[in-house]
Amino acid sequence: MHTLSAQDRIINAARLVTELGWGGEAGIRGKLITIYGAPCNYNLMVAVAREAYGLGAKHCAPVIIAPEVTALHLQAHAEDAELRNFVDPLWADYWNGLVDDSGCTVRITPAEDPLALSECDGGHVGERAVAEHKARSHFYDDGLFAGTLPWTILPQATPGWAKMLDLEVDDLQEALDQILMTDRPDCVERWRALTELSSRRGEALNALKPVAVHFEGPGTDLTVGLMPLSRFSAALKTTAGGVTFMANIPTFENFSTPDARLTRGYFACTRPVIIDGTLVDGLKVWFNDEGEVDRFEASQGREAFEAVLAAPGGNRLGEVALVGLDGNSIFSSGLVFKNTLLDENAACHVAFGRGYPMQIEGGTEMDESQLNEIGCNYSEKHHDVMLSDLSTQVHVILGDGSRVQVIKDGKWCENLLS
Repeated sequence: MHTLSAQDRIINAARLVTELGWGGEAGIRGKLITIYGAPCNYNLMVAVAREAYGLGAKHCAPVIIAPEVTALHLQAHAEDAELRNFVDPLWADYWNGLVDDSGCTVRITPAEDPLALSECDGGHVGERAVAEHKARSHFYDDGLFAGTLPWTILPQATPGWAKMLDLEVDDLQEALDQILMTDRPDCVERWRALTELSSRRGEALNALKPVAVHFEGPGTDLTVGLMPLSRFSAALKTTAGGVTFMANIPTFENFSTPDARLTRGYFACTRPVIIDGTLVDGLKVWFNDEGEVDRFEASQGREAFEAVLAAPGGNRLGEVALVGLDGNSIFSSGLVFKNTLLDENAACHVAFGRGYPMQIEGGTEMDESQLNEIGCNYSEKHHDVMLSDLSTQVHVILGDGSRVQVIKDGKWCENLLS
């Protein structure tokens, strides 16, 4: 039984961000840092800054996640699109300014109230998300998607999130500590070993040279085509400058960028998802022969998903990810977190919108037209939806048409366990 104090667990979480999420001193010394989190997680934000300064950071900037204020802004300017979508350039500069410096950023997820935007017009919320993305386009285009700087995401309990899950905040944080292993003194070393295993699994998937991935389960018969240059990898990445960092904490996925034109079939989501502050549940999606969404159903949050599809590129896929449920502490917790970071690492998933150039061999050296030509989706949105559980079968399809099963009944097949 491990009985670390609450403060020790916060320090461990901060170490996960700085030592794994940002690559330690090699990624931090002399760099700008942006720490994005809810006000209730200020103690963790300070702990991250303390660790970063200890590793030589040049400057740490705390930025508050406040969708509650964004909701007020959208409601105040409901009749004026220009004002409604105004984004303070100083806010955007916290991220854009990282690019030339190869600085680091973390988003501590979620907001104090993850559903703060749900009472706003769904179309307005979607437009606002696009406007914020455009304001930070230098960060996305030349930083995150170009693989030039370390970035990561880490969960921490908030009151609104706990209420949404019908849990006490302390109980939610206890579950997160167990998943993150921050209740153990050697959490960094444990996660490093797990991500190295995931990286070897990615190499094994690439060695098969798959041309497509086929998902089967209740309500799901989906084939996601891959490019010849598509590559699977774990969330352990290396920047152009040689800094190894962990893009998601926690992580159990192996993901790739598909050919957006080659998705066929249909799927039923196995977990709800929050899209731009609105809970979307009961989602079922059908694709046409061009890889575009033909139609969809949703028992809740239909307007939010419509806004995803309405954005350029939003009606095609930009990611496909394989997640085994064996040895998966998120899945074994028994909780559905209604949080993308956690739920996407407890189920195989696909994402609508932008694809990752770094998951394409040579992709970070290609311009937008070259990426588009080979089938990499371009969009100002990227939204993950989950599509597996213990009834799911996954095969990769090889160039000669043969099939290799990689996930059976939701779990990794034996040839991919080690």
